[in-house]
Amino acid sequence: MSINTVLRQAFTAMLKVATIRNFKEVNNIATSQPTTQNVLGKVDWLQIIFVNVRWQTIFSDVLLITPDCVTSEAGSLKHEEYDVVYACGSIRYYTTEEHGTRGTLVMSGQACTMYEWGMLASDTQQNVFQELALRIIELATNRAATFEISRLDLALDDYNTKPFFGIDTIIGKVRRKQFLSKGRSVQLVDSEFDKRTRSKTQQIGSRGSDCMFRFYEKAKELAHSLSGVDREQMLEEAPQIRLEAETRHDTAKSLLMAIAYMTKEQTLSNLIRGFVKTELNFYPQFTIQVQHPDD
Repeated sequence: MSINTVLRQAFTAMLKVATIRNFKEVNNIATSQPTTQNVLGKVDWLQIIFVNVRWQTIFSDVLLITPDCVTSEAGSLKHEEYDVVYACGSIRYYTTEEHGTRGTLVMSGQACTMYEWGMLASDTQQNVFQELALRIIELATNRAATFEISRLDLALDDYNTKPFFGIDTIIGKVRRKQFLSKGRSVQLVDSEFDKRTRSKTQQIGSRGSDCMFRFYEKAKELAHSLSGVDREQMLEEAPQIRLEAETRHDTAKSLLMAIAYMTKEQTLSNLIRGFVKTELNFYPQFTIQVQHPDD
């Protein structure tokens, strides 16, 4: 089955149904004991500005989607003078209809997930975003095109029944200042999930900076608009906690290059863990006893 056929089907299916099916596959390996083996990494947002390249090339040569799967309509993007958007499902490419040699590819979290599933349906052995990153680099190397990474989000989804990194633990460490993160600001968002429970997000860093981290209860986010059996199923199957790293500019470009040139022994999950360790460290509570010189 080709990527184009899969994308046609995937993008017309309800995301809720597809998401639950994927969570079931992951939960086949999940256990009640927290382990990093059940914490899985993914690309959750990709936004790139291309110059000296037309939309057909982006879809056919970079995304490997044939132009006949692409629709177009009037569209705009903040801070840009675009007037048209070409789309295949949730994958969007904004540009100008008259000239069209500058544009912005926007792949949301939903678009990244659907694209990965579509590509894996045609070849289950490929590393989807590594190969995509290599095609982007090849485009700039072999042609006059250039690119700039506006935003790249990486996520770690915790599928453990008992989360490896619990949200209350993270919130407590941030409140007690038991972390190092290059002077980043913090914000806690605490809202009502239902009459009995809360939904919490711990943010470290500011939006628009080179890197911002978010810890939040992913299962509750996905289940919020559902009810009855669907809600209970989503709460059971979805990752309990997600750690997102929202990166921009040079940090985002460095990460894309790192993804492109991963070795066969590396995984995206381990690459994300390594990046998080360089930017954010939590440590246990301890007391330092200082002896007075006169004692």
